[in-house]
Amino acid sequence: MATPIAYTPTPQEPDCQDEANQALEQLTRLLHKRGILRLANNLLDAGPELTVQLAELADQDKNRETILNLTRLLTLLGKLDGDLVENLVKALSSGLAAFEQNPSRQSPETTMMTTLIPLMRDREFWDAINRLADFLKAFNRELKT
Repeated sequence: MATPIAYTPTPQEPDCQDEANQALEQLTRLLHKRGILRLANNLLDAGPELTVQLAELADQDKNRETILNLTRLLTLLGKLDGDLVENLVKALSSGLAAFEQNPSRQSPETTMMTTLIPLMRDREFWDAINRLADFLKAFNRELKT
């Protein structure tokens, strides 16, 4: 039969407990100050379906890679100038709105030449083409590395 081992655990130092409580209190204050607690509460209040779905998504191997990729994108966005990101978002919004307003410029009576000739003289069009070409060149250079 086993005999009991004489072991007396050493009590935790009060300083450690106080330090941990202070760190927890500071973390709670910062989470509240930055709005993270409100976000977490809103997610939890959204219903158990959302919370369970988010937990299940985070628990799957393929979604871990998605979360990692999202983190990489957020890191990239964090490196970009805020004004540049704001301009990109406005440009994307304007471009999508223009795309919705003009789903097709081709009508049965217009030919490709009647559409193309005004574009050849449009400075804004050529500025856009040049910027797009610069973007594609830089993108291609990075793909080659």
